[in-house]
Order: sequence, then structure tokens, then C-alpha cells
Amino acid sequence: MITSYLFGRSFYTINYFSSEAFMYQRWLKFSFIYFGAFVISMSQLKIAPTLVLDALSNSLGVDKGDIQLLSSIFSISGIFLAIPGGMLMAKIGAKRLIVLLMAVLALGNLLGYVFISNYPLLLLSRAVEGISFAMYLMVAMVYIRHWFADKGSGTALGFFGTFSALAQLIIFNISTTLIPLTGFRSIWIYLTVLSLLTMVLFIFVLEPIGTEKNTKHKPENFLTQALSDKKIWILTLSHGAMTFILFTMIQIGPFMMKDLYLLPDHLANAYASTFGLSGIISGVLAGIIIEKSKKPVIIGALGFILMLISVLIAVPLYSWITDAHLSTSIYIGWWFTISFGISFSYTAVMILASALSKKPEVTGYHISLVNTMYYFMIVVGSPLTIKVILSTSWSRGFTLLAGVAIIGLMGMIIYNVMQSKKGQ
Repeated sequence: MITSYLFGRSFYTINYFSSEAFMYQRWLKFSFIYFGAFVISMSQLKIAPTLVLDALSNSLGVDKGDIQLLSSIFSISGIFLAIPGGMLMAKIGAKRLIVLLMAVLALGNLLGYVFISNYPLLLLSRAVEGISFAMYLMVAMVYIRHWFADKGSGTALGFFGTFSALAQLIIFNISTTLIPLTGFRSIWIYLTVLSLLTMVLFIFVLEPIGTEKNTKHKPENFLTQALSDKKIWILTLSHGAMTFILFTMIQIGPFMMKDLYLLPDHLANAYASTFGLSGIISGVLAGIIIEKSKKPVIIGALGFILMLISVLIAVPLYSWITDAHLSTSIYIGWWFTISFGISFSYTAVMILASALSKKPEVTGYHISLVNTMYYFMIVVGSPLTIKVILSTSWSRGFTLLAGVAIIGLMGMIIYNVMQSKKGQ
């Protein structure tokens, strides 16, 4: 009986929730998947707040450069585990995998809490946490595509893409009040509990899809189908360009506002923090716009154009401000513009990638390929750009970002050409 809840029929399929009269069933299930992504993102970002960085550095007796490795290893795991995640889902199914991922996240946070004063073991715990990050997005996209196959996928994917921005807003705000009261270690135990609660929720709510319902196919056949589709490689290229710019701006935001625009610390942080807020707004709007227009390729291309314009005007922007009263509107407008560009391209690529195949196992591999580039660019993008800025100038750094935006735009154009030829 217990195993049927874990790996077969869910409670969701046999009670009130499955009633056809319940109009918002799929959005309720979507909210659970979104919450799981939010918890994982909170786990990823929990080391980022200054209070946690300083406390860890003092507790472990290591410099902040070594502490940063605790953040980067979380993403490095995704480079190597995204494709195996697709294989694992094809073998055991989406529900079993997503339940397992939340259990692994709980284990990673529990290990971190226990070994908070041991740097090598704490590093290991972060790598364990990263396993969930590496595979969760792929499973989530498969479920979203399954639930919204008829309509609403654009809105759902656009909203789903806001989980990281929401986590960023919350973790930076609660850290200033929670840590002084309960200590910085408390974040690990709170996330352990949240991970376990989410795991239990998934056991009783989510329905099995893919291999759990059909075991006739061999996993390697799905991988071959995914790799043979040329369009997924183009989408992967564009997604990598978006990620390069996204995580560069997350990392250099406050530094840029202070060093390039000569703003005091409190204003630099305030303006840079609007990136998270604008990410939530633009993510939701991007999904709605794509859903209504039914033109994800055009919206994706528009996103890269907005990114290109933003990075090209970033350096001369300061000299254009002649009235101090206008500076707030101009700076916030700049952050919203680049945020909309990122959200447009992110949502468009995810919609296109998740729609390339009707088989959830193949879709899982498609999303895994896209996410492998995502994780790789998280690790590569901002360090490379920061190195260029520090060794040369802000102009050279933003020229690099402009080149990356052009690559992403070309990917959208090439994809559109491929689609046009297929339709002929």
C-alpha cells in the first residue's frame, strides 16, 4: 500500500482533488512543483548573504575565496549530472525521481548542518545538494508540459522561471532578521525540514508519468532521439547565451552600480536588488505574452535584442544623466529592460525545447541538454566577464556581453529558418 503511494498511484488520483469539477487542479499541482524549485533555489543561495559568508568564513577559518567554492560547486554538479538525470528519469519515471531529489536535498542540508565547521565535509554536502539542482528543472519541465499540453504552457513556464528571483528576494531579506536571532546554522535545518515536507507532498500529490506508466521502451532509444534533433542544439546555444548574461548581471550588479555609476553602497545595493523584483514581474508577463501571441521564436529574439541594447548603453548611460531626479527612473528602467530580455528568451527557449517531442522521456533529455549549458554558463559566464572588466575596462566587459547576446539572437534566427524549412 505504501509503495503504491510512493511509486504508483498518487493520493491525488483517488480523492477529491481528481474531480473534473476542480477547475484549477493543474495550477494547484503546478504550485507544488514551483514550491519545490523555490526550496532548491533557497538552498543554492543560502550562502550568498553577507552575514552567512562572514559567519562561515570566521567559523571555518578560511578566506571568502574558498567560501565562494561552496556556491560554485552547487552549479558544477549540474554540468555532469543533467544528462544522467534524463537517463534516470527514463528508467524510473518522473515521480520517483522528483521524490528522490527532494530526499537528496534534505540529506545535503542535514549533512551541512552537522558538518558546518568542517570545510571538506561541508563542501561535500553542497555537492550532494547540487544533485537536486542538476535534475529538478528537467523533471519540473516534463510535468509542466504534461499538465499544460493543451493550453497555458507559456504562462506556466513564464511563471515557473521566477522561482530563482523570488528565492533571491526572500533569502536576502530573511537573513538579516533570522540569522541574528537563531544563528546562521539554522538556515540549513530549516531547509532540511522544508525539503522533507515537499518530498511528502510530492508522494501524495503527483501522478506518475512516462516510464512509470509505460515500460516497453529502452532508455537509450530516447537519448538517441533527443541527440539527433538539430533544433535542440540551437536552442541550447541560445539558452547558454541567456544564462551567461543573467548570472553575470547577478554577480556584478552592486559592483557595477558602485564602480561604474559612482553610487554609494546603499543605493548600489538598492538599484541592483530591483533585478530580482523585475525578474518576477517580467517572467510572468513573458509567459502571458508568449501564450497569447503563439510566437515564442519572435519573443525569444526580441529578448536578445533587449539584452543587446541594454549592454550596449550600460557604459554611456551615466554620462547621459543630466538631472539627478531622473537617475532613479533611468537606472531602474535599465534593470527592467535587461530583465525583460532575459525572461523573454528564457521562457521562449523552454517552451520550444519542451515541445520538440511528445514523449516525456525524450523531452526530459531535451531539457537536460539545455540545462547542461545553463549550469556550464553559470560557472563560466560571470568569472570570465569580471576578469575582462578588472583587467581591461567596463567597456570591454560589456562588449563581451554584447557579443554573447548576438550569439543568442543568431540562434533564434537559425531556429526560425529551420522551422520554416520544415514547414515547407
